Amino acid sequence: VRVEGGMLSLRSERDATNRSKFYTGAVTTKGLRAWSTDDGPFRLCVRARLPAGGRGVWPAHWMLPDNGYSDKCLDGGEMDVLEMVNSDGTAWSTYHWMAPMPRFHQCTADFDQFHRSVAHHTSMPEDWSSAFHEYA
Repeated sequence: VRVEGGMLSLRSERDATNRSKFYTGAVTTKGLRAWSTDDGPFRLCVRARLPAGGRGVWPAHWMLPDNGYSDKCLDGGEMDVLEMVNSDGTAWSTYHWMAPMPRFHQCTADFDQFHRSVAHHTSMPEDWSSAFHEYA
C-alpha cells in the first residue's frame, strides 16, 4: 500500500520464493470511520483504475458492518461496491447476508444453509485498465 502522486496505490505481489503465493494491500477504516443510514442516506463511491493481468486478478472494494464481529465472519453482511474477476471487464456489485437476520450473529449461522446474496453486474468501459472510473 503506497501513496504516490496524491493517489492511493494498492498492489499485489507474487512471493519471490513460492510462486504460488500472492500478497496484496488493503485499507481499513475500522475504528476510524463508519457510515450509517441513521445519519441519512449516503452514496459511497470508489474512483479507481483497475489492473489488467488476466487469470487470478481480482480487485475488490467492499465494506463490512462496524459491529465488532464482521471482520471474523459474514453473519453481519458484506457489501461489495466493486469486484472484477480475472480481468474480464465485468464489474460486480453484491450484497451478502445471513438469513434470517438479525437472529444470527457472532458467527453462529451455518454459511452453506443461511448465506444469501443479491448481485448486479455491468460491462465496464473499454479503458477500465488505463483510465479512472467511478464505481458505486
